[in-house]
Amino acid sequence: AGARPRVWALLAIALLVASTPRADGRQLSRPLRHVPTRSRPRLAIAVDKFREKFHVFASEDKCGVYPQWPPVPESYDDPMDVMATIAQGLLSVPMLAIGQEAAYDFAANAPVDTGLRQWRADAWAWRDFAASTILAPYDEQEAARRTAAGEGECALASSSEAGPAMRATLRCIQFVVEGARSRFPKLYAVLKFVPKKNGLNPLLKRIAAGDYDLGLDSMQPRDFERLNRDVRRAFNQCFLLLVSYCTLRRELGTEMLWAARVVTEKVKTDMRTRALEVLTAGAFSPTSPLFSIVECISIRDPFEEVADEWGARQDAESLIAWERMRLAYPYLQLAYLACQAQVTPPLPVEGAEGYDEAIAAEATLREALRACGDAGGDLDADEARGPDVNGVPFMLKRLAEANPQEKTINSLVYWMLDLLFKRVLASRDALGLPRSQFVVEKATTRKRMWQSLADVGRLVGTMVACARSGVKDDDLVKAIKRIQAQTTLMQSLRDAVVTGVWRGDLKDVAETLCSQYDQTLLAAARVRARSLPPDLVQAGSLRALAAMLQIPPEDVLERAEEVGEAMTEWRNPELLFRYYEDNIRDEEMAPFVQRWLRAVFGASDESVRDIRRKDPANLRHLNKIDPEALDRFYAKDCPGTSSTKTLFMVGEDAGSCLRVISTMGNRYNRALMGYALQSHVRALVVKDQVGHVLARSIIRLLVRSDSLEPVIYCDALFFASGFDQSLWQQIMDQAAQLRAHMLIPVVHACSVLPVAEVREDKGGYVRRVERLGYDVTWVDLLEVDGVSPYTYSEELPWDEMLDQHTPGLLHRTK
Repeated sequence: AGARPRVWALLAIALLVASTPRADGRQLSRPLRHVPTRSRPRLAIAVDKFREKFHVFASEDKCGVYPQWPPVPESYDDPMDVMATIAQGLLSVPMLAIGQEAAYDFAANAPVDTGLRQWRADAWAWRDFAASTILAPYDEQEAARRTAAGEGECALASSSEAGPAMRATLRCIQFVVEGARSRFPKLYAVLKFVPKKNGLNPLLKRIAAGDYDLGLDSMQPRDFERLNRDVRRAFNQCFLLLVSYCTLRRELGTEMLWAARVVTEKVKTDMRTRALEVLTAGAFSPTSPLFSIVECISIRDPFEEVADEWGARQDAESLIAWERMRLAYPYLQLAYLACQAQVTPPLPVEGAEGYDEAIAAEATLREALRACGDAGGDLDADEARGPDVNGVPFMLKRLAEANPQEKTINSLVYWMLDLLFKRVLASRDALGLPRSQFVVEKATTRKRMWQSLADVGRLVGTMVACARSGVKDDDLVKAIKRIQAQTTLMQSLRDAVVTGVWRGDLKDVAETLCSQYDQTLLAAARVRARSLPPDLVQAGSLRALAAMLQIPPEDVLERAEEVGEAMTEWRNPELLFRYYEDNIRDEEMAPFVQRWLRAVFGASDESVRDIRRKDPANLRHLNKIDPEALDRFYAKDCPGTSSTKTLFMVGEDAGSCLRVISTMGNRYNRALMGYALQSHVRALVVKDQVGHVLARSIIRLLVRSDSLEPVIYCDALFFASGFDQSLWQQIMDQAAQLRAHMLIPVVHACSVLPVAEVREDKGGYVRRVERLGYDVTWVDLLEVDGVSPYTYSEELPWDEMLDQHTPGLLHRTK
């Protein structure tokens, strides 16, 4: 008893020392904490239920060291065992140990290792094991379904392993989220959005109530496939957030969660995992070269200074603009800081391969930097100025002020993430990276990621330089859009080279352009330039456009201003080249997309309107329709829109599977050409003030299979942000106006179309189906022909019960 006051006095002194700030105002990176002298607890594998054994590990809060993971097994009998171990390991970190690599044992009078690094390495090892065993079948089946183009039954739904694996993963997600509620409240405030935004909350509630059946065995194959994708994403997102939070010091963990909060709420579903990977494993991780930056420079503070200025603005437009700035800022800032902190790459040895090219690229860059008045032309200028932490907030503020309703800011985060991962995974097959792994798990791709992040950061720096140049608001928005489009174009060219799509002279030209672009980026790193001169970026992209369209470079260079204007007419011009990149390996789509882009940029004798109305394939369908009905459909006062720019963007506006920026390649978005380049297709739409589609129904002027008379089919309504009664009513009103205008039937999913006289002599027919006690005669609605090989029709309830409707991606029959 007499020794107890001395022990507490020593403990108080230790805590005082641990909380003493450094000269720069930040806390000591490794405060010493008292922990009992004892061995670290060892996790045991739960056999049946998560909760039965978890209390053993949850009670270790008093221990200031990380728990030990059990050895990773070579195989498993029950996926629930694996997922239970992962959940327990992630939640068993004591609060005293979080972020601390060392603690102090007063009994031994010596510091002790908390086991942080070993815990993190073992956590990743367990995740890799789960990814290669339990989660891997999802990826394999997804690839098989993609190859089969959606035909036939999905083997995943009938697999004996798929159901238990999904139940175990869902149970792991539910257990981790609920455990974080009590153990890590700050983390829970972010983590709770992961299952919600992946659409898993209803299933997790059933699991919490003890219902493990979940109706998986009775799911349709495509529904099961969607669910397993959502489950895999949610598991990976939970893992990234938990491992990052449990290995960061308190102030860094708070900053990470500040940046992750908006990501989990706002970033589109299939890009959310990539966004969190960049944030947690690519920045807020001790293995990241950026970690030394985020330790010393607050990511949050520069933005908060701008946010304080916006705080007095309480109007709706300002609040929306602030949310968009908040979403894009962390990623643009990290990329911009990465280029400033990048280690200077060495110049090739004189006389070695690439030396002359490197010298020439550096001289060209320095001259261009001096011409545009950038201090980056001086090797030591950026070092003297110190890190630029205010450039990105300033640029975002100017964009928000230029047009608060425009989504240019939103597009920047997707542009940055897409460009980053495209550069990292440009030679993915050569790297042999399984789809179940993260980029940061493999040393080669991890190194490429840091380099690519710095490269993208210099492109962000180019945007910052434009914002600081004093250009008018409208010109700034156009400049930002051009930079997005030009850099996406260069990446599309690189992808074409890497995948070996081009041959002969065209391949040589493309390789030369990519090499020059890479040499420019390396030269910028050597001279420590924070940005690239816009004129240099434009010149390279125009030559790339000529190569992509397979036209002489001078034809594009002479029309540089016209090409630039054509880009800025599109709300997100970078999507044009991203779409080309998605389809470049598709032998059926690549020539077609190339033809379309030639028409868009005026590089051919035909316009987009010519393709829509005069292409022979389109005419074969249009000639089956009464000319008077066709004239009414083309009239300016016809309800709906036939704008190619609107039809191309319907997937992007709604965040649907038709969007271009996604992780699914052209699996679905190749159907966009069936909307944009066929004049018998329009859309009933409701837009916001800047032209984003809030609700839509794709309409088609088709031919009845019985009487061969024209009829308009309205596809199922699609809402950008969930059902809205007002938007629904506006679409219904447009449909009624369309019927009055066209003077022909306008039908939709629930319409009953009486059978008319069947023109068998002209190829007319009806389709009879006897099933489930029904005897139904269907009248098919035909698109006789069209220039696009694909189109898309929204899924409807009971599509397959009576062969009523074929949903999804549709491939034209020959």
